[in-house]
Amino acid sequence: MGQHGQSRSCLPVLAEHEMPVEEALAAAKQSLEETAADEATPRQLWIVRGVDAATGVPFVRGPWRDYSKVTLDTGFPPPTAAAHTLDGVRRAIETALPATGPARREAVARELDAFLNRMRKGDIVLSTDGFETYVGVVDGPAVHGAERLERPVDWRNLNKPLDFLKDLPSGLSSVVQDADSQVLEATETVLALIGDMPRTASLPTGPAVLPDATSELAEALLMPDTTWLQDCVELLRATPQLIFHGPPGTGKTYTALALARHLAGASSATNVRLVQFHPAYSYEDFFEGIRPRPGGGPDGDAGSGLAYDLVRGPLRKLADEAERRPAEVFVLVVDEINRGHLAKIFGELYFLLEYRNERVHLLYGSDDGRVSVSRPTCTSSAP
Repeated sequence: MGQHGQSRSCLPVLAEHEMPVEEALAAAKQSLEETAADEATPRQLWIVRGVDAATGVPFVRGPWRDYSKVTLDTGFPPPTAAAHTLDGVRRAIETALPATGPARREAVARELDAFLNRMRKGDIVLSTDGFETYVGVVDGPAVHGAERLERPVDWRNLNKPLDFLKDLPSGLSSVVQDADSQVLEATETVLALIGDMPRTASLPTGPAVLPDATSELAEALLMPDTTWLQDCVELLRATPQLIFHGPPGTGKTYTALALARHLAGASSATNVRLVQFHPAYSYEDFFEGIRPRPGGGPDGDAGSGLAYDLVRGPLRKLADEAERRPAEVFVLVVDEINRGHLAKIFGELYFLLEYRNERVHLLYGSDDGRVSVSRPTCTSSAP
């Protein structure tokens, strides 16, 4: 593991005893508070996954552990020039993966941007091998390889990994189990567990304000002026949903994403989501639903059966974040909206698209008997 100075004591090495997760997270918070005085932004927590395609063995069991690092395999040479922003990464992804669909390209771009630009020295990393969860601290910038990026990580509990079924609170363990991406930011989940991490300024309280369309946006979309785009902004200010309709291949999704990112501004990397409807898509996929996981026994034994968790979908996640951060703009872009069964997908939320100031009870009761309000800004596209 090498030698570690006092400035890298975010988490104590768990060599002699197993540390409860609450203590580990509290230690992380204390270290963040100690190092935040000279930093402009708070530390973040990331879940990073990687598996050897040939053997199926998690990298944290091998090279990540042996060489004190994490890697991100891209399948193509990672961009080095003009990739210091999310838009730069997107352009590089479009060049490298021209045949890949827009939703997948966006997911790859967000992962690459997170690993390359947003992850910083001192951030906390979680990685799993089965039920074993390892905690480390990012120790340097990204290094480019032939088809991957690497970051040095100081692993802190290699001898005593946490068990995410037994040791991690459900709010964090459910995020660890979410295998949709190689790199996933989990900072907000940890804030709910250990309290706010240090910030240099208080968060604004809102309400969010949609910015006007700009000539730069019109130029990027090859439009003669901002008239049509400004009309879209005004419509969204009046009714926070908008449908783009037209023949296939006319740029509806591209325009919707460009407008969404403009509206979200500097927070577009986290505040804009893209989903695609299809005939099998349901309320449980879109908003929230019950999902099984191993470990239904009293001791969380994976071989003893199944347990069932209420898992949030993209709209619920976005709505929850919008409630937490009312001064920011959040946009959900729905591609191929006409292919979905809208009543099946929206459920009781369909009511709120028309009666925006009313309240409804959620289907799965995740509001604990309280009424819920839903007013997402939703930009949709359909052929």
